Amino acid sequence: MLIGRDRRAFPARLWRGAAMFLLLITLVSPAQASTPPAPSAGKVAQWVEVRRAYGLAGSPAAVAALAGAASDVGTSLWGFPATEEDLADLDLAGRNAFIAGVATSVLPLARSMANFGGAWVDQLSGGDLVVQLVSPDPAALAAIQRLAPAGGRVVRVERVAHTERQLLAALRGLVRSWPDRHAGLVLAGAAVSEPANGLAVHVAGTSSTDLMVLSSELTAETGVDVAVDNVTVADDAACTSRDSCYTPMKAGNRVRDGSTTGGNWCTQGFLVVENGTSNVQFLTAGHCGVKGVGNTWYHQAYGLLGAEDGTAYGEDGYDVMKVEFPDSQKSALIYGVSGSQQLTASRNPITNEGVCFSGARTDAVVCGTVTAANATWLSQTCSCNVWGGDTNLAPIPGDSGAPLYSRVYITGANPYWSNTPIGIVDHESGYFAVVAAAEWALGVTVSR
Repeated sequence: MLIGRDRRAFPARLWRGAAMFLLLITLVSPAQASTPPAPSAGKVAQWVEVRRAYGLAGSPAAVAALAGAASDVGTSLWGFPATEEDLADLDLAGRNAFIAGVATSVLPLARSMANFGGAWVDQLSGGDLVVQLVSPDPAALAAIQRLAPAGGRVVRVERVAHTERQLLAALRGLVRSWPDRHAGLVLAGAAVSEPANGLAVHVAGTSSTDLMVLSSELTAETGVDVAVDNVTVADDAACTSRDSCYTPMKAGNRVRDGSTTGGNWCTQGFLVVENGTSNVQFLTAGHCGVKGVGNTWYHQAYGLLGAEDGTAYGEDGYDVMKVEFPDSQKSALIYGVSGSQQLTASRNPITNEGVCFSGARTDAVVCGTVTAANATWLSQTCSCNVWGGDTNLAPIPGDSGAPLYSRVYITGANPYWSNTPIGIVDHESGYFAVVAAAEWALGVTVSR
């Protein structure tokens, strides 16, 4: 079988190879749907990798043949080719609902424990949550299991060597010491690897460097296991119709710097309210302001939105800024989400959980998974290291600032999508600023 279930197909690692994993959910007319264009090799490679992330097998040829076929019910729902049997086996809605539950029950308790080593979603075991503890004691195990939801998925507790705090300290130390210890090597990005209870490091321009030797050196320097791979440095997803949507405006709209026809484009992220006030603002990528001319932002159909009112962008910061916004255009809606929708409070990302973004340049809702909940990368616009998370998504220029969110479909008499803010898209390699960190840094709260 070329299309089917294969739990061995996806290795437990957080970085991607040459292919970026882009999922496009596009709206087409009936005439277009009957004769879809053949997908590009790059798009097929992305689909294959995302299927593998969920444990679905499929050769490139088989996935390409499935895309757009009558049996492909996955693309319209989740952004990648899948049969009805595939989706029944995966139960993505059930997985996301389970994660939404444990994110507010199990994880707050686990993260409060001094020996907390991290958490991640095991998509290859059906979406179980793995909680890692250093020397777990019976009382801690019992407390976690009491909060675990009943049902088919479980919360597994695993013993690890390092706490999350130790891993984050090792990551920050590695980034800060890199110029002195490894001059000549470009650190493209690095992240905490929860499944490995170590670090994943991405370096560029290392054709003459033995990555195994470098891995050993970094492991000795940091005191934790470090895996290294070689990548091509990608650009920030800098600043095509989301120009006409307003009353109300929606996260995912295109915003322009300087005028309604400005050539510097970015994407409107989630709306926020300045703490202690009623002032509405919107989040977008911080590097959009650096690339801009006037850093005053407009929507083509509506007109002036406002000027930058604060940024966290810069060395050791977050690639996110806040921009003034007209109160009359306030909404909690995300462009491209069909049907009813509601926005929840933000929360921190969980490694391997399913997420989507709505990008103005991609002009689609794009879905994949978080590959690292704690990551740093080189932002080319400022040539500085910033902090956030990583995904297997591949935004393109113009998607900067796009809202990244986890979604759960709530059934009942009036079904709707429950969308949870996770990040602000920043980089073509899939990196994002964490909304919860942006709230803290900029003194704002997501507007609901």
